[in-house]
Amino acid sequence: MARSLGPELLAYFALAQAYAFIVNNIFNVQTWESLIKFGQMDSKPNQLAEAIKTNVLIDVAGAMLAFIIAIGVAEQVGTVLNWDSDLVQLSYAYSFTIPFTLTTLTIGVPRLFNKFAVIAKLQFVMAALKLSVVGIVYLQNGSVLSYTMAYIGTEMLVNAGLIVYSLYLLKRKQVIDWRRTKIRLDSDQLRFLWWTNLRTIVRIPVRQLDVLIINQVMSMNTVGIYKAYKEILGIIGRLGDPINQALYPEYSKLLGKGKTTETVSVTKRLMKILGIVSAVTCVGFLVASAPIIETFLGAEFLLLISAYYVLVVLNCINLFLTPINSLFIAAGFARYSFVVVLFNNILYLAVALIGGIHLGIYGIVLAFAAQMTFNQGMKIVLMRRYSTGWGSVIR
Repeated sequence: MARSLGPELLAYFALAQAYAFIVNNIFNVQTWESLIKFGQMDSKPNQLAEAIKTNVLIDVAGAMLAFIIAIGVAEQVGTVLNWDSDLVQLSYAYSFTIPFTLTTLTIGVPRLFNKFAVIAKLQFVMAALKLSVVGIVYLQNGSVLSYTMAYIGTEMLVNAGLIVYSLYLLKRKQVIDWRRTKIRLDSDQLRFLWWTNLRTIVRIPVRQLDVLIINQVMSMNTVGIYKAYKEILGIIGRLGDPINQALYPEYSKLLGKGKTTETVSVTKRLMKILGIVSAVTCVGFLVASAPIIETFLGAEFLLLISAYYVLVVLNCINLFLTPINSLFIAAGFARYSFVVVLFNNILYLAVALIGGIHLGIYGIVLAFAAQMTFNQGMKIVLMRRYSTGWGSVIR
């Protein structure tokens, strides 16, 4: 896709994708963490059924609200950001992925029942399908709209497949008829949802606003090159994703039984292993990336390779620190998580905007380093300060 479109048109795809993700994260309530946190409790026989129904209804309402807003304001946002009609059209199109992002069913239920192998197989099949469709578009010299539609279609299929599988799983596990049970949203769940979703909203700058900031203070070519770098570096992130997926439910189970010491011990052992994995990954990426980028994407994508190398190192450090994020939320630090992420992203925005103007792409790299240091450092400080009540107190 990058080779076919080049940096400038690749930037169109990146901005449209970022637009849909940002609107979805702001207005679509993310419920999967709440399901895993409160669905593990056994205080009532229908606790899980009530948690599922409540979170599914919140999911549907949030997804529809986000979709309506995304469609309704795309043109106005395009006017403010000086986007042309083609980019606005792509933003409209990508918004149609939002109604399929029901996180209780696409993330929460499979993780709750430890069905990671099924998720992996489904996502592998869909990734192969996406690659095949993109290959067909490439052979037909497709437009940026054609590539975008390929991504939209496969994202819809992945989420639809996960939703169907989750419904089947609930039936097979003989969960009490969750569709007929009552809605239950107590104060602890409400506070947990409130703070975890505020955290999701305020961390948007680090996750998505980077390409919009580059778009405003740098060229479209730079946006396209940076997007290609992010996709490649996403491989490092995907090494950590399975760890996060597996750790959060397990942490919730251990802490729900009051096993705080055992949880900390598991975290320390895992981080030692991740330290070795991160070091090997870093060396491999630094050695192999330049020839691979030039061969598969083109020489024009090597223009900012020094920034890419720094990002490799930072992402490998992030991989090493992966367990801290899961432990922090499982230990009930929902409100503190929001506060940390809020100040973290204010720091990121300030450094990115000022640094982007004066240092170009290296300002964005500096912002990433600053937020990563603050984010992980504050979580460690807070967990050391509040080392009790991780399984029962929502902080």
